[in-house]
Amino acid sequence: MKKIYLISFVFLALLSSALQASPDSKLVGLWENASVSLYLKSDGLYNYKLNNLVKFSGEWTSDSKTIKLNYKIAGISKSKLVNYELSGKTLTIKKADRPDVKLTKSN
Repeated sequence: MKKIYLISFVFLALLSSALQASPDSKLVGLWENASVSLYLKSDGLYNYKLNNLVKFSGEWTSDSKTIKLNYKIAGISKSKLVNYELSGKTLTIKKADRPDVKLTKSN
């Protein structure tokens, strides 16, 4: 009986992990518009550029509605959490206090 519980637990853990990972795979790639470039890599790292003036990188995660970007400024760890919508090759970043930002997948 203990083996059945263990197997069930492992199966559910793997299934849960796979379900959480699926949004990430759709987001992987280079997303751009005229002023913003966001490269979300499959290894969980990213690069961000704004008007080629502001550049930072770090680790990223996501779920079905949000992207979390972790980064450091002057050695201090910070994170940015944004809502998103994905429609084909268009990624729309949504923030309550700013206009939506639409990015197109380049690769």
